[in-house]
Amino acid sequence: MKILAITACTAGVAHTYMAAKTLENKAKARGYEIKVEKQGANGIDDRITAKDVAEASGIIFATDVGVAEMERFDGLLSVQGKVKDGIKKADEMIDALEQKIEASGGEKKASATSASNEFMQEEENNDNFVMKFLKSWYKGALSGVSHIIPLVIIGGLCVGLLNLFFGYDYTHLYDEAILTEYTGKTYADLGIINAAEGLANSEIGAIKKEVYAAIAEPEAKAQFESSFQGIMHFLYYSTLKAFNPLLICVLAAFTAYGMVGKPGLAPGFVGGYVAVGGGFGKISIMTGGFLGGLVAGAAAALFVMLVRQIKVPAVLESVKMIIITPLLAGVLTLLFMYAGPGKFFATLNSGLVDWLTSMGTNNLLILGFILGAMACFDMGGPVNKAAYMFCIGVGTSGSFLGDASIFYAAFTAAKCIPGMSLGIMSFVFKRFFDKEDRLAGPSTAILGFCGITEGAIPYAVKDPMRIIPAHMIGGGIAAGLILSSKITIGTVAGGAVFMLPVISEPLAWLTYFVIGIAVSMALTIGLKMMSKQGKAEAKSEAKA
Repeated sequence: MKILAITACTAGVAHTYMAAKTLENKAKARGYEIKVEKQGANGIDDRITAKDVAEASGIIFATDVGVAEMERFDGLLSVQGKVKDGIKKADEMIDALEQKIEASGGEKKASATSASNEFMQEEENNDNFVMKFLKSWYKGALSGVSHIIPLVIIGGLCVGLLNLFFGYDYTHLYDEAILTEYTGKTYADLGIINAAEGLANSEIGAIKKEVYAAIAEPEAKAQFESSFQGIMHFLYYSTLKAFNPLLICVLAAFTAYGMVGKPGLAPGFVGGYVAVGGGFGKISIMTGGFLGGLVAGAAAALFVMLVRQIKVPAVLESVKMIIITPLLAGVLTLLFMYAGPGKFFATLNSGLVDWLTSMGTNNLLILGFILGAMACFDMGGPVNKAAYMFCIGVGTSGSFLGDASIFYAAFTAAKCIPGMSLGIMSFVFKRFFDKEDRLAGPSTAILGFCGITEGAIPYAVKDPMRIIPAHMIGGGIAAGLILSSKITIGTVAGGAVFMLPVISEPLAWLTYFVIGIAVSMALTIGLKMMSKQGKAEAKSEAKA
């Protein structure tokens, strides 16, 4: 008898191949012929062919993420479980497949229903559609996370290296050298004392407009693009595309892919692009952050499922798969994201800004804690953006470098904490993180240092109930202490740890920042330990 197997863990490295080896050994010990396809970091190894499927009696899925090209195995008798089942329960999985083969009376093929039952989880038979969809969504989210890790790594390293060697302000078209070259003016002419103040000066819009108009001339544009500064400018903003819009788009697309396979990719990318937010002609959509990406992925998968229910003649089935499904599901996903989450995020953002404004500034410690918690909640999403908008909005009621810079100093600390905290923890407390998380740790820490929160998204998606609350508290404490101390920062855009030279009290700011990181790390590890202890106690009770 010939059987097949698919193994795929979240990282696509060690456990994928461990499960494959164990299944191979157990099957061969019984005298079975087996072929195991490994779907990992190197792509697909030992691909299962159509001939293999035709010859096989059944297939075992030991996977933690969505299976690539799942349609190849439609109708084949199957047993499904997780990668750890392939390592620890290989015999039981083979036994379960044997029972299905015997029960089928020699028929190789089975209905799609029998092929979708989860191994050792009979209770799922009683789940309603909503529960099955949510479980599929979680599995799809893990698939999405595994695909955004390379973006986090390359984006983090490139941004970090560029900032390390050239400094944050080197890319701006309106620094003093460019300003003088193209407009004949200096910062002093405009009453600006230094570059940091220049970035935050209320006249910066006019400066940028004048400089952009100057370099728009063909000769000036060609001169800038061929200059060293122009090349660095291009590299910097190219690497930032790894986060906006690519990261959210890839998260959405591969979440859908993990749920419904290849047909979910195109609708997922479309939904993810809308989730990023921005201006689309006369339409303006608020960013949804990683939460918006997950919603877009789930919506794309759902619409693919619905379109699949449309019955067409057999001769049109291929047309339905290639054209109708991505077209209809893509359009429906786009409309849903605009009419549903897009409007919701915009309403949520404006509501939060109004609420913060109504609080006033009487108790800066509490207000700072709220702002810091909001900054760490959805890591670039609508709640984070509402906190940022409030910080900037405060400046309209007073000096641009007064109130606004005080609030932004607090916000900067909070938004840097998730990335740096998780990056450090994945290196220092390795046993609490899988290989994928440890691999992304250095890049995540660099991103946090550069003021980019998106590096923490993969960690938050995998373990939201521990990661998010811990960092909301840590970020809230740091922001509350900084705001109550009225520490200022010389910019209201691009705040990062390396901006210490333009912070009014750098030592105090850094101290409060470190306190926030320490609190976030302690709470994260504590919650993870409680979770592990709870699982261990549950296992011991089950054995008893």
